[in-house]
Amino acid sequence: MSVSVWLVPPGAAGPVDQGPPSGSRAEALRLAEDLVAHVALPPGSARFSGPVPPVLRPWDDIGSIPDMAVASGWWTSAASARQVSTFASAHPAAGTRFFGGGSIGAPGQRVISVSDALTVAPAGLASGQLNIFIAPGQQGGSLVLATATVQWYPPRSAAEYVTPEMRAVTVSVTIAGPRPRVVTRTFSSPAVAGRLAGLLNGMPAAPFWGPRSCAAVWASYRVTFAAAPGAPPGLIASTTMCGGVAVTARGVAQPPLDDETGALSRAAAGLLGLKSPFVPSAP
Repeated sequence: MSVSVWLVPPGAAGPVDQGPPSGSRAEALRLAEDLVAHVALPPGSARFSGPVPPVLRPWDDIGSIPDMAVASGWWTSAASARQVSTFASAHPAAGTRFFGGGSIGAPGQRVISVSDALTVAPAGLASGQLNIFIAPGQQGGSLVLATATVQWYPPRSAAEYVTPEMRAVTVSVTIAGPRPRVVTRTFSSPAVAGRLAGLLNGMPAAPFWGPRSCAAVWASYRVTFAAAPGAPPGLIASTTMCGGVAVTARGVAQPPLDDETGALSRAAAGLLGLKSPFVPSAP
């Protein structure tokens, strides 16, 4: 069963709230280079500017990825690979936190890795990570490669904002299961409609995240804005896996939005009376 749900906000005209600022490759690259420059290694470690040693080269070849800047550098250290790993794990770069570590690579090419992640990304930037790869040196000591990756938010398209003339909105949820069902409810509060529009207008465009492992989605939400009940849709926002929101404006697909916190799903689930926004439940 599918029923339209209309939330009718006041028709006051005015500027559309803009989302968070977008970033740029230049900003992301500056931060990536700063993270590499401030990597913490044991005293006496020396940075080199020549070609990366062959044992570390596989971890330096990231390639070109949309919306991501990459910086790297390599060092030698008199400390053993394990000692460098222990030191780096205990001294994350300024503005980062220890994210993880371990042993990676094919047999005969294994290296120790330590990863730090940004605690708070600057405005316009989505995320940042500093990866440290450590291999034993051929004559003792160790070789160290530090690679920083920083992603930025691309600009949103002008078409994917909820505008003042979109005065009605349909909200629905499709719940997966042996017998999938659609749940809808009707609200008349202008504040509710305004909150949903504000959530969408406040989201940044999603950067290219690449392949990711995401939890199964048991409930997907769809919010459709129009000029009036029964009018053609002006904007449709649908939640997707991995915290994304697909947007269609007047029938034209727009760049996806980034909703890593699941704010739209949580708001819609609360309005529809679902106990959890992400697992099967009944209102």
